[in-house]
Amino acid sequence: MKIIVDEDGIPHIYASSDEDAFYAAGYQMAVDRLFQMDMTRRAALGRQSEVLGASSYEDDRLARLFRWRDAGRADAAEFKKQDPASYRLVVAWVEGVNRRIREVREGKAPLPHGFGPDRFDYAPGALGRNRPARRRENDRIW
Repeated sequence: MKIIVDEDGIPHIYASSDEDAFYAAGYQMAVDRLFQMDMTRRAALGRQSEVLGASSYEDDRLARLFRWRDAGRADAAEFKKQDPASYRLVVAWVEGVNRRIREVREGKAPLPHGFGPDRFDYAPGALGRNRPARRRENDRIW
C-alpha cells in the first residue's frame, strides 16, 4: 500500500486489497486529525473534562448517564454478526489509527496539541450511537 499526499495536501491511497486501503485510510486520518478524533472519542466516553476541565463536566455526566459506550459496544457486536466482511474493514481502519498512535507515543511522530488517548478500539464503540446534538445558549454558528 502507498499513501501519496499531493501538493494540495490531498492524500491518495493505493492498495492491493480493501483491508489495506482501510488501514491506510485510518492511518492517514490519524495523521491529519488525531486530536479531533481523540476529542470525539472523549465526548462519547464522558472524558472531555480530562482535557477541557470543569466546563465539560455536564457533557461528561450525560455521556456516562446515557451509556453511549455500552451502546457502541452493542452496535459493534451486532455489526460483526450481521456483516463480518465490513466489520473486518472497520477493524483494519482502527488498526491504521492505532499504528499512528503508537508512532506518536514512541516519539516517531510529533505529538498533536493536547493529545493523549489510551488507544482507539472499535469494539468498545468509541463513538457511541445516537448521540444527540446539543446546543448551549452561548454557542455561536458562524
